[in-house]
Amino acid sequence: MGKGSVSQSVRKARLARLQTILARRGIDAAIVWLPAHQHYLGGFFAHIYSRPIMTYVTPTGSALVVPGLEEDRARSMAIVDQVLAYREQPGLTRADGGASAGAAGILGDLLAALPQHGVVGIEAAALPWQWARMLTDRGLTLVDVGSEIYRMREVKDEEEQRLLRLAGRLVSIAVRDTLTAFRPGITEPLAELEGNRAVLEAAAAELPDAWLDLVKTLTASGVDKSAMPHAVTTNRRLASPDLGIHRRHVWLDGYEAECERTFFLGTPSQTLTRMFEVMCEAQQAASQALRGGVPARDVDRAAREGITRAGYGPNFVHRTGHSIGMEPHEMPDLRHDSHRLLEPGMVVTVEPGIYVPGVGGVRHSDTFIITEAGSECITFGPKDMTSCVVWRP
Repeated sequence: MGKGSVSQSVRKARLARLQTILARRGIDAAIVWLPAHQHYLGGFFAHIYSRPIMTYVTPTGSALVVPGLEEDRARSMAIVDQVLAYREQPGLTRADGGASAGAAGILGDLLAALPQHGVVGIEAAALPWQWARMLTDRGLTLVDVGSEIYRMREVKDEEEQRLLRLAGRLVSIAVRDTLTAFRPGITEPLAELEGNRAVLEAAAAELPDAWLDLVKTLTASGVDKSAMPHAVTTNRRLASPDLGIHRRHVWLDGYEAECERTFFLGTPSQTLTRMFEVMCEAQQAASQALRGGVPARDVDRAAREGITRAGYGPNFVHRTGHSIGMEPHEMPDLRHDSHRLLEPGMVVTVEPGIYVPGVGGVRHSDTFIITEAGSECITFGPKDMTSCVVWRP
């Protein structure tokens, strides 16, 4: 599968790009709060964010503010100019010799270097109110830079695409082996364990130094749960006959891919068979519409037209797909009202679904990298009815 991780040179280029944006807009400094944005720019990602962690960027420098227990990891991972740690033990000082005044104290020291009535960039949708208030109380003007960082992340570079292909292969392995485990009497979590084992073994053999997380494993089996687009795994035991939707996200060194399959135990009814066929045709139509320069709404329309013609329009209750990368849901969406033009290097899911109460639900999802000429599907697995009947009496 090849190696994981994004190179330091790529992260430095991202940080430099943000610094150029700050200089062009006359912004004296930016406070980056969102974990995904900090990971994208500086390379550091913590397991828990109950303590304040922030990246401080000026047109000419950068600093990462972390609690002391994250200091060693931050110094080994982050490509910023400074790592400034605040302590939780009494009587200790910061690594730079300053007093241990907490995250707010360190940020205050950094802000003291700004001009009076300076301009600070923030992620308007993410920075907590009390931190924004601290900035305005200092007479600083706040402007949003979060949208700029999101736009930077929309188009994935070659290293990001490489990691996403690896994540796509791993998540497909997990889905494949979970499907083979479904049989009457097994619970949803026990079947998922087979997929967990398979992906962990593959990653250990081929990517031993990679950071792997089996995020968002979901099985919605049975008539009632499969008809709910966002049902969750429970301890339900599968029956005969039965059906379900199994979904996986695998997160590899900061990037995740999604794969999802509908499955059946025993031969499905004629109604379910027809729903399944319409859903598969809709996914194929949408994936064929993917290419650079196409409005996102056109992809949604391609999926929705066939489902509507078949009489299931009211039962397709969500968008056709969404962007994916460092977070499970990114922008732009493949929605009916999105005029955003897709660009080569964007990565999206295509996942039309049909949900009929009292009958069940059907949905496949795959992850695609958009190209100039079309798209590249980076997930795989059984899609046709014969392959998706995973157990027969």
